[in-house]
Amino acid sequence: LDVSDLAALEFFRRNGCVLPNDFTSTELKAAFRALAKRLHPDRHIHATEVERQQFAQTFAEVSEQVRRLSRH
Repeated sequence: LDVSDLAALEFFRRNGCVLPNDFTSTELKAAFRALAKRLHPDRHIHATEVERQQFAQTFAEVSEQVRRLSRH
């Protein structure tokens, strides 16, 4: 893993996902789905607009981190 991969792993871990350093693509997909499901703005319909924007931003960041790690 290079430095950007480690940063992506740390991002997942900070957000409550458990990914080993030697993760498989199946484990990555499962972690992404769990995190995306939890953070998706549509799941937080009662949140304020600011909170929904934060969820949307974090959701976009999750997608970016998955793209980085999927090169692994």
